[in-house]
Amino acid sequence: MHWRKTVYACRLIDSYRMLNIRSSLPEETVILDSGRSLGCYSGGSGESSLVLLHGLNSYSGTWKRNVDALSSVGRVFAPTLPKVNLEAGIALHDAVLELSEVVVELMERMKAGPSVIIGNSMGGWIGLYLAIHRAELVRSMVLVDSAGVAPPALHLTGHPAEVSEHLDSIRQPVLIVWGEDDSVIPLSSATYLHEHIAHSSLHIIREAGHIPHLEKPLEFNSAVLSFLEGREG
Repeated sequence: MHWRKTVYACRLIDSYRMLNIRSSLPEETVILDSGRSLGCYSGGSGESSLVLLHGLNSYSGTWKRNVDALSSVGRVFAPTLPKVNLEAGIALHDAVLELSEVVVELMERMKAGPSVIIGNSMGGWIGLYLAIHRAELVRSMVLVDSAGVAPPALHLTGHPAEVSEHLDSIRQPVLIVWGEDDSVIPLSSATYLHEHIAHSSLHIIREAGHIPHLEKPLEFNSAVLSFLEGREG
């Protein structure tokens, strides 16, 4: 199982490098109650909150083509999450637990309240974990080429961050967005999520890979806004 996770991580990091997403969003430094400091983009206004979570060892800048459109429906928070030291042998499941706590701290610090969680890749995995274990914080969710779903043979049964076995407990509305040409996490994972999450819909973006919100921002933004307007209306 370890080599499979390593291959996933390498493909993921390569996909971010190819798209040159280091171009950042303007961030403020947020000091969490734990004393950890975190860079976070914030914009928009209103009663609704949207929390945008990037993928493994990435940056808030992955959302640079989406924040303006999403800010039209509420307050948008896009943090740059702490990096995961893969060379130190940190398991991705353990990293998800730690990063989920960081996200919870951030939401409390920013007084976000129950929020729309929009997560790409590992950010989607964090969203799934929160929807299962901290459901009161998740109003609805957009999963963008999400990690965390594995065949039964690769499940870490009993690990708190293993979400594959608990998808049927998710009751929030969920939009699943997937790049048809994702070479990191296959389209079959999107189908699996759609089949096992009760209130879910699936939107496939043609000619897009693992980061469709950056590759096809107009279609992505339109799909997310339609989903949110449908749920709020």
